[in-house]
Amino acid sequence: MSEDLRSELEKFLQTLNIQTTCVEHPPVFTVEEMMPHLQQLSGAVSKNLFLKDKKKKSLWLVSARHDRQVNLNDLAKKLGVGSGNLRFADEAIMLEKLK
Repeated sequence: MSEDLRSELEKFLQTLNIQTTCVEHPPVFTVEEMMPHLQQLSGAVSKNLFLKDKKKKSLWLVSARHDRQVNLNDLAKKLGVGSGNLRFADEAIMLEKLK
């Protein structure tokens, strides 16, 4: 995330009285890889799932507690996509959409 975007986000969260802490760490692919970088923090830790439907028409960025198991079939039903139709989006789509 660029410094400008980070600053803008931090200011917005401050207007909502939401306290944040930003931790820089190398890229990781799992919660297990991330946890050693967060040992000095307290509070909730989240994971982000970038998902698409089977037909590649819709995208979702889902945040969940790091220790919460996310059942994609159940989530698909709640999103109205239908069981078995939710998948992880690939990195190229994520970079294009989220920059």
